[in-house]
Amino acid sequence: MVGFGKRIKRKAPKGWESLMLDYSLLKSRLEMASEVESLDGSQHERTDSKVALALRNSFQHLLDSELEKVLAHYSLYSARLCSRVEGLKAETSVASQFLRQGLGPSELAELTKDVKTLAELWVEQAGKLRMLLQYLTLNLEGLRKILKKYKKSNAVGVSPMPGLVTLRLDHPSLPGGFVEQGSFLPLDMVEQINAMKDHDELVEASQTVRAALLELDAMKRHLSEAAGRS
Repeated sequence: MVGFGKRIKRKAPKGWESLMLDYSLLKSRLEMASEVESLDGSQHERTDSKVALALRNSFQHLLDSELEKVLAHYSLYSARLCSRVEGLKAETSVASQFLRQGLGPSELAELTKDVKTLAELWVEQAGKLRMLLQYLTLNLEGLRKILKKYKKSNAVGVSPMPGLVTLRLDHPSLPGGFVEQGSFLPLDMVEQINAMKDHDELVEASQTVRAALLELDAMKRHLSEAAGRS
C-alpha cells in the first residue's frame, strides 16, 4: 500500500506538489520525538531534558510552518478565485438583463457569442474550484492523520496553555472524536486556519458557479428560440 506521504504528492494538483503539507517530514519528526519519550527510566534520566523539550517543540514548529505554507497558498488562490467568480456573476447579470430587452437579429447573435464565452469562463472557474477543493481536502486529511498519530504516540504534545493558542480538529476517526494541539502561531493565523477548515467561501463560490451555469443554459435555450423566430 502506498504511504500517505507519497499519495498526497501524487494526488496533488499539478504544479502544487511543493505546496502540499509535508506529511513525510512531519511523520519523521514525530517519530524522533516519540522515541525520546519512550526511553526507559534510567535512560530518560540521562537524557538532557532540554533536548527532549526541543524535540517536542520541534515537531510543533514544523507543523506550524507547514500549516502556514498551506494557509498562504489557500488564502491567495481562494481570494483570486472568489474575486473572479464575483466578476463573472456581475457580467452574467448584465447579459441576463440584455436578454430581457427587445433585441434585433445582430444583437441576438452578439449576445449569443457573449453567453457562450461566459459559459466557457464559468467552466474554467469550476475547474479551478475543484482543484482548490482537492488541495484543501488532501491537506486536511494529512493534518488529521498526523495529529492522530501524535495523539497516539508516546510524545508529549504541546498542550493548550496560557500564552499558546489552540488548534482543534474534529473527526470521527480521531481518538475521542477530536484533538486539541497548542500552537505557536499568532491567534489571527489560527483563526484563519480554522476558517480554512470550514471553507465557507468555497461552498458559496460552488453554489454561485452551479447557479450561473444553470442560468446560462436557460439563456442559451432562450436565445436559440429567439433566433428561430427572427
